[in-house]
Amino acid sequence: AADRIEQIRKADLTVVVTGPDNESIANAEVQARMLKHAYGFGSAVTGCRLAGNPCQDNVYQNKILDLDGQGHGFNEVVFENDLKWDSWEEQWFGPPENVANAAQWLMDQGIRVRGHTLVWPGCTYLPEDLCNNLNSPPYLKNRIDGRLQTALTFPGLSDVVREWDVLNEITYNRDLENAFEGQPGYTTGRELYADIFKKVKEIDPGVGTWLNDYVTISQNNSSGEIYDRYKSFISEILASGGDIDGIGFQGHIGAFPTSIYKVYDILEDFHQSFGLRAKITEYDINTDAGEQVAANYLRDFLTMVFSHPSTDAFLMWGFWDGAHWHDDAPIFRQDWSLKPSGEVFLDLVFNEWWTDAYAITAANGVASIRGFKGQYEITVEHDGQVLKDTVWLAEDLIHPMQFIVTDARETASTSNPLRIFPNPANGAVFIESAIDAPIEVRLYDAQGQLKKSQFEAGRLELGELPAGGYLLVVEQAGKVRREKLIIE
Repeated sequence: AADRIEQIRKADLTVVVTGPDNESIANAEVQARMLKHAYGFGSAVTGCRLAGNPCQDNVYQNKILDLDGQGHGFNEVVFENDLKWDSWEEQWFGPPENVANAAQWLMDQGIRVRGHTLVWPGCTYLPEDLCNNLNSPPYLKNRIDGRLQTALTFPGLSDVVREWDVLNEITYNRDLENAFEGQPGYTTGRELYADIFKKVKEIDPGVGTWLNDYVTISQNNSSGEIYDRYKSFISEILASGGDIDGIGFQGHIGAFPTSIYKVYDILEDFHQSFGLRAKITEYDINTDAGEQVAANYLRDFLTMVFSHPSTDAFLMWGFWDGAHWHDDAPIFRQDWSLKPSGEVFLDLVFNEWWTDAYAITAANGVASIRGFKGQYEITVEHDGQVLKDTVWLAEDLIHPMQFIVTDARETASTSNPLRIFPNPANGAVFIESAIDAPIEVRLYDAQGQLKKSQFEAGRLELGELPAGGYLLVVEQAGKVRREKLIIE
């Protein structure tokens, strides 16, 4: 899995640094600081708790943006109940404008928003009037088309929710299928599903269209009648011209978890069969598994999913026990204390799979960094000048940056009143400043990889770092100081 992740989730960032006359600049310092993953990491959320809506929860809202106290948050979410058809029409959480307000707030924070779900075709999950009119396919069709039109064009949502679970759990929820079976133009009744996908693309050609179900990974199925039924239904929709962009695998894991090798095999089977994108849409694990098993399993599960080329996101079905359908979310307990599985998630997503790297340009002005795909802030410093730019690394990228001599230079802080000691160091290094402003510290090894950044009470713990030369970067009040640090 690690080898696959290295190949498919990372790309080469080549920074080419030149001067005013396009001359190559050697020995320029290049730093690439990751800001956001390209891959989606997130959760189901409750719109009512966000953006000043009636049950606004400031802690809940802030955690979405800052899970670890270091500014690392989700980059993709899905509304748990707010956009479901019956919830929408019955206004479970207030008028639809409230969820549109939450969606706009999420977009303003740079977070992608999924829609769940346009049609859940079982009477348990449909507005009551549809199930009272199952003997009238024209009535049902009119209501379905109206639902699609409203949800896909609602002001404040249509520009934010650019991906929908169009159909949810069609393998077991078959009331609409049965209502249309044998009617004019319908043989099995499932032709309706292709009609729905076509209608969605007719209303909004650019929206992402997904099918979502629990009958594979959640139920520990990689074969059998239900598994085959689901695949055959997908084949029928595609053969009838329904445009499916991706397949959602819910991932509600039982007390006896699905083998991670089976998880990979299921993803691979669907990828080979249909060639569609995939994502885990509703991850959690049964309470009976216990916290430590849940943590160990999440590490293996998330690693395996991240390593499969078809997947583009991993979403939990809630991240806090206080807003989870089984009161047992993967990240936080009711009191907002971090669970072991939360520690695993943060370590993988914002440490092991996170890039903060440093390099020096060669004689040709080129510095190369290999990093996880996503958004980066690039900083180049040379001869007292600093350049900054933001880039999106989706594939191998060559990014030029040019110094232009001006009278207004952003200078490195050679005069910044900092005292760094001892150097050489052993165990810890101390940083004192004559000014009262926050200090950010990063320590890089000789390969340009970030090794330490936890700086508290003027002390940077060096832990068990091996002896050798390191680069210490200290930022305070908008100024930067770089110093070679020797660890003995």
